[in-house]
Amino acid sequence: MTLAVRNLKNAPRFNLKGADPESTFSMVMIDPDNLSRKNPSVAEWLHWLVANIPASNVIEGINGGQHQMAYGSPAPGPRTDLHRYVILMWEHQGRRINVPKPSSRAKFNVRQFMEKHNLGDPIAGNFFLAQHE
Repeated sequence: MTLAVRNLKNAPRFNLKGADPESTFSMVMIDPDNLSRKNPSVAEWLHWLVANIPASNVIEGINGGQHQMAYGSPAPGPRTDLHRYVILMWEHQGRRINVPKPSSRAKFNVRQFMEKHNLGDPIAGNFFLAQHE
């Protein structure tokens, strides 16, 4: 789905019905197309990183947890065409993970994040497209 940037100013809300009430979750939102799909020189651009989200927040749709990178709304540059925005969530079975605040949004690496924190495959994900208005 292509979304208008003007509608993406606030962090999305999400919920996961039927989640294990003893679990803990983490999620990221990235832009793999920054600066553009033809020149992804600073991809994966980290738009949002929340670690150790309590199951109650996931079940109720509350944006809780440790916001290690505050939500940064999508803002594709002019003449960069459509950008993909990917949101991924992991369950880490009640254990907390130690995620330091990234020093930069540029060149985040989801695969390294998964491996470093022994997260396995995401349990949920979604994506949307947006472009400069």
